[in-house]
Parts: sequence; structure tokens; C-alpha cells
Amino acid sequence: MNDIESTFRNPSRSVSHASSVFKKRTIAKAIGLVALLGAAGAAQAADCTGVNVYPNWTASDWSGGQPNHSNPGDQLVHQNALYSANWYTATTPGSDPSWSLLGSC
Repeated sequence: MNDIESTFRNPSRSVSHASSVFKKRTIAKAIGLVALLGAAGAAQAADCTGVNVYPNWTASDWSGGQPNHSNPGDQLVHQNALYSANWYTATTPGSDPSWSLLGSC
């Protein structure tokens, strides 16, 4: 007897089998998600030596001008965390998508 014949003869077997498979897959996904979140939550240590601390900006609009922003790739420390600018920005590090968190200092 194949699986199709078995299902027609005993439909409740199919439901319980599907339910069991669903539960196993759900548990496996949940375990994977917990592991992923645990790894993401672990702060990476970053070397913040010599990096400007916000609001001491890294770039100015003209030569000799007062620093007032960061350019792509510039780094700033804010609240003991190291950030890298994704594009020209004058926002607080970590406050929006213009910054990427590199790790804790």
C-alpha cells in the first residue's frame, strides 16, 4: 500500500503525520531563530582608539571650515559604541540608517 492509499484508508493518520512534521519544523526554525538572535545580540568589540567622539565631526563643507558632518566610511564613537557613516550625514550616530554599528568600545 502506498502513501496515497494509506491516506484514503486512514485520513486521520495523514493529519497527525502532517501536524507532527509541522511541529518539528516549527521547533527547528525557532531554535535557529534563537541562535541567530543570540549571535546578533552579542556586541562585537571594536577598537575605538583615535576615533572622534560625537559631536566632534570628521568632515567640513569647505577647507578650513568647522567640521559639521561625516562622509561615507567615516567613524564616530557615540555612547561607547563605534559607528560608520553609510553616506554623508549630520545625524546622531545610531539614530537612523545613515549609520552602521561596528561594535562596542
